[in-house]
Amino acid sequence: MNYIKFLSVLIICFFITGCGNDSLKCVKKQENEAGNSTYNIKISFRHGKVNHASVESVFKVNHEYKEYADVMASSFKNSLKNYDGKDGIETKLDTSDTEIKALVSFDLLKMAETEKKNIGFDSTSRKKDIKKFYENDGFICN
Repeated sequence: MNYIKFLSVLIICFFITGCGNDSLKCVKKQENEAGNSTYNIKISFRHGKVNHASVESVFKVNHEYKEYADVMASSFKNSLKNYDGKDGIETKLDTSDTEIKALVSFDLLKMAETEKKNIGFDSTSRKKDIKKFYENDGFICN
């Protein structure tokens, strides 16, 4: 009886999490005299197609350049406005005196096809091609 319960739970978990799920994580770090930046990209695939992606950009400004943090934050805020009101796209911006963190999340299941193409993902996007694209741009992916 316990074996049947265990098997039932296992099957239910399999259907809840789905089969054919995969992900790709890419990171890129850069440093210069003004500070450092880290870009984290996470892409989820379901049955070989992109279904979710998020891009996080973190900029840490060195103390000597902190007066420029407001200019950078304002620039990010203006860039993120391009996504306002778009189905399936959420943005978040956190700032401090020396750090700017921007996050954009894309739920491709809710997005229009034109928006998917605008961000570089559509129904033909494959994991190996996406990985190669980001690695060619200096990201480390796994």
